[in-house]
Amino acid sequence: MVSWRAQAILCAAIVASGGCGTGSGGTPTDGAVVGGSHGSGGATGSSTGGSTGSGGPGGAPLSSAAGFGPAFEHALCEMLVPCGAYPDVATCEADTVFAEGALLQTMVADVQRGIVRYDSSAAAACIAALPTGCETTEKFSGVGPLYTGTYGAFNLFEVIPACGGVFTGLAGPGQPCSFWLDCTPAAPVCGRFVPCSENDSCCPATCQSPADGGVDYYLPHAVGESCRDDGLCLLPSLCDSTSGACVVAPAEGASCDPRSGYPCGRMDDYCNSSDGSAPGTCVRRLSAGASCSLPSGAEPCLWDAPCTGDPPICRPIGGLGSPCSQQVLCPGLLVCGATGTCGPAASGPNCDATEGNGT
Repeated sequence: MVSWRAQAILCAAIVASGGCGTGSGGTPTDGAVVGGSHGSGGATGSSTGGSTGSGGPGGAPLSSAAGFGPAFEHALCEMLVPCGAYPDVATCEADTVFAEGALLQTMVADVQRGIVRYDSSAAAACIAALPTGCETTEKFSGVGPLYTGTYGAFNLFEVIPACGGVFTGLAGPGQPCSFWLDCTPAAPVCGRFVPCSENDSCCPATCQSPADGGVDYYLPHAVGESCRDDGLCLLPSLCDSTSGACVVAPAEGASCDPRSGYPCGRMDDYCNSSDGSAPGTCVRRLSAGASCSLPSGAEPCLWDAPCTGDPPICRPIGGLGSPCSQQVLCPGLLVCGATGTCGPAASGPNCDATEGNGT
């Protein structure tokens, strides 16, 4: 089952692209996800303090709220590609609906409206605090690949302490809001009540205190603290589903439990247990072209070259616009289209049309 938090993030990411409808069982339709490459220069602002750096499409500077999302996404993808998560930055950005998602777009609009304050120095610090050593990030159960794409981007934005100061909401108790970032610390919950359904994060609500029963409120926890409420843990820890606490996953070369939700602390490592239950060691994943096997169900290859085929080898996935087939897969939520190339899925129904009460 996809969690409410994962559904909220997916809907928040895709509504700006005209796709916050729901499929069977009330979960957001993956077909609505679209993306786009932002080109080079997106991360420049992080190394220049954020006042003059280029942030995204058209060179939007990080001093502008519009430049933050593209700069964050580009910097994240520049980290993920060397870690073996994507074949190139353009493919990563196409699979990561963050900068063009509803949450970021709403924040930019709310900054312009004067109900949210944007801090360019905090934006630069947030981007500079992105992981640099292929650290594992949060996983959303049953949704997409591990650690990457839209979910990885939103998770990192939520759990990096420096990112908490990028947008400061100015809406007080009882005032309208679309996301929790619109609200002041006095009423940090953007509540979701009738007529909005629990599967829809696109509906207007009001800022409330956590005691009022709202659900749109997330707080990252430190190592050892319980994370059962929202599953968020401050880096480098992750929420262990068994203990319900924030733990630090094993480092490369350390002993690991293949049954753990996060057996290793690097996304380019895996737990090489012989049978899927015995302890193993965190070792580097195999590169494209290497022979592989899946006796324990653990993926031994880099994410951009999964173990597939007969005979099984680490086969490179297709990049954005590259040929694809049953043997050459597309990453994340990109699909192999009618033309036989990897690209975004078609847009789904609009939230306004399906729910009647969207933003």
